[in-house]
Amino acid sequence: MAQGIKRLGMPIAALFGLALAGLVGTSWFLNRDALQRAVEAQIRAVTGLELVVNGPIDVSVFPGSYVSFHNVGLKGADTTDPALQVDVLTANLRLLPLLLRRFEIADVMMLRPHIHVVRDAPARATGPRSSRPSPRR
Repeated sequence: MAQGIKRLGMPIAALFGLALAGLVGTSWFLNRDALQRAVEAQIRAVTGLELVVNGPIDVSVFPGSYVSFHNVGLKGADTTDPALQVDVLTANLRLLPLLLRRFEIADVMMLRPHIHVVRDAPARATGPRSSRPSPRR
């Protein structure tokens, strides 16, 4: 009985080790440009603002699947200064679509966000306008 468990345990352990190595290695084989474009498109679709990345990009698949952009700005299409400046923007990715080479954001975390608001003469807040219409109530 003990011999049968050993015979069954070794291939299972080898398969588990191979799967673990594959998950760790997947982050090296991901196309970082495609990942950046997919995340930018999803953020643009939600916010209506352009994502401007001025720093490095960190990608991890295991143990947590995420992509982190450093020194990021979100700006409107017709403005030069970003309305929101973030030191680190981390987008957690869904694992199963990631393994299928599709990039889907589960949630977003911002570290040290700075919001840029400019007031005009009548003290109305002005800033980059979204090209999307505001929702009707």
